[in-house]
Amino acid sequence: MFGDEFNKISQAYVAAKNFSADVAVYSYQQKSQKQGILIGRGLIRRADKNYFSRFKGDQLIANNRCAVIIDSASKEVTYFPEAKGNIRDPFSIEQIDTLLKKQDSVVDAGSQDGEEHYIFYNKTSVLIRIDMYVGLNDHFIKRLTYYYAPSTKKESYDMYKMEIYYNNIKLNKVDDSYFSEKKVIAYKGGEPYLVSSYNKYKLTVADKYQPPTQ
Repeated sequence: MFGDEFNKISQAYVAAKNFSADVAVYSYQQKSQKQGILIGRGLIRRADKNYFSRFKGDQLIANNRCAVIIDSASKEVTYFPEAKGNIRDPFSIEQIDTLLKKQDSVVDAGSQDGEEHYIFYNKTSVLIRIDMYVGLNDHFIKRLTYYYAPSTKKESYDMYKMEIYYNNIKLNKVDDSYFSEKKVIAYKGGEPYLVSSYNKYKLTVADKYQPPTQ
């Protein structure tokens, strides 16, 4: 039913050879809460197959040589050699199709302030409702709101909803330095090791790229 509309979203990201967005995430513990609590800020940068994301202290760097995940909380760096083509673009048609298939129903709630509002419902999921706001002109996602299932004796999510804003979306050329692993990784005899600024981190070299769980 919404195939054409969501295909426009995916195609907008595919057509954008360069893409930049700043990300802000807010949490609401209670339904009565008027203003969200800022969880953190981050950014997304993409140029063709190169990808970079950062949220708070965690980073993902991906290029045609490797992928690197930096976990600042656990002081770990994971290096994935030859990960080209294995990074999942969160806005690809495959990812949007997966989102659609997981839902019980989808509703078009109309447009306002230059954005189309879609609502996804799922009675059995942890996320019982997802609101997606899409630009009417550029078809980029501007905001996602996740509503959590009520807590039970077995599960407590301590969250009513979470809002993710994608701000300052630009299609200008992205600086190549975002996608270089060499600010984290150096090589000796073809083997990776951590540069001095990450000498307090543990390096793990993985055989196969596994995307971070969302």
